[in-house]
Formats: sequence, C-alpha cells, structure tokens
Amino acid sequence: MRITHKQLLGLPVETTDGEILGKISDFEIDIDSQTIVNYRVKSGSFVKNLIQQKELIINRSQVVDITRSKMIVQTGLDKEWVKRHKVRVVAPS
Repeated sequence: MRITHKQLLGLPVETTDGEILGKISDFEIDIDSQTIVNYRVKSGSFVKNLIQQKELIINRSQVVDITRSKMIVQTGLDKEWVKRHKVRVVAPS
C-alpha cells in the first residue's frame, strides 16, 4: 500500500494499547536511503498543545502498522530502547 504526504499528515496515532497520542504533523526523510526516519506527532487537543507546547518524535522502528485510517506504535517502551533509538519529546523553539 502507498500513501501520499497529504494522507499521512493529520493521520491519527495510537499505541497498541489504544491510547491516542495525537496526529502526525510532520516527518523527517533520510535523503540517502529515501525513507522516513521519524514522525512528529502533536496532541489532538488544542488546549493541551497550548499548555505543554511539545511534540512527540516517533522513530520508524516504533511503528507497528500504518493504515489509511491510523498509525499504531509500540506501547510501554523501556528507557534503554528509547535511548538506543533516539526517541525524544522536544519543545518548539
């Protein structure tokens, strides 16, 4: 299956446990391999975005499945896994 950038942006993201994380707001591409490396996810709540002003960066290795209706990512990541895969939460500058 293929999906366009227009279909990818705004796609809901949830964990394998069903926790809703937000929607894909952007993504990063490795130009050498021409693959998506990270997905940027913002909370679906406008108020939460104003208060926390953070986005979640999800590494492609965390993605369990992508359909036309949502992206599903791994649940319960341990700190070592997060450190190895450089998953982080960043505040916009």
